[in-house]
Amino acid sequence: MTEVATEIGDYSVRLGEPALATRWFDRAIDDGGPSTVLQVKLADAAFRAGDVARAMQVIDEGLAAEPGKRSMQQLKERLRR
Repeated sequence: MTEVATEIGDYSVRLGEPALATRWFDRAIDDGGPSTVLQVKLADAAFRAGDVARAMQVIDEGLAAEPGKRSMQQLKERLRR
């Protein structure tokens, strides 16, 4: 189910529905556990949906688990601008 939820989240982003994508990426994480790829997708979708606090929360959680993850660090820098 993780793969299906991720695909629907990706499609939702492409269709300009980041809030819907956020729900699907949340579901993918609930089903399969957190991964850097899913957390970046979730944070980006949350940011696009206007939920900056949620985006930063997801990034901070990801960096707490894996402090050296460059993709998370880059996204955090992008969101701060």
